[in-house]
Amino acid sequence: MIKDIVKDIEFLQQKSEPFVFGKDDYLIQDIIDTAEEHRDKCAGLACVQIGTPKKLIVVKINNKFVPFINPVIIKRSQQTYIATEACLSLEGTRQVKRHKKIKLGYTTADGKTKVGEFDGFTAQVIQHECDHLRGILI
Repeated sequence: MIKDIVKDIEFLQQKSEPFVFGKDDYLIQDIIDTAEEHRDKCAGLACVQIGTPKKLIVVKINNKFVPFINPVIIKRSQQTYIATEACLSLEGTRQVKRHKKIKLGYTTADGKTKVGEFDGFTAQVIQHECDHLRGILI
């Protein structure tokens, strides 16, 4: 189900709770549907942005929105850069420091625990969305 994008700063600044399989599963389709609705300007989305502060994000990879459940950045490269980012929940753009590479622990939609390494724009988007889960806005 397509949800409205939350723009309430106080709501967005709360920390997300863990995603619980068997209880929160419906959120996976909701966040993908909402990201698809905004596909032209959406590279990623956090569940708090659709009104439910759960540890679930989606990131556009190979033109498909991929869910990452209970993601945790395990390692960040020492190399950083300044990125100019936008957010569906905020007006305008802001500059933020990002790590060039990250290692991420997460669970897939089918319940498999994985660790993946990401770099470039995908790593940037994952960092942005994981910040949302901690109540951090750009």
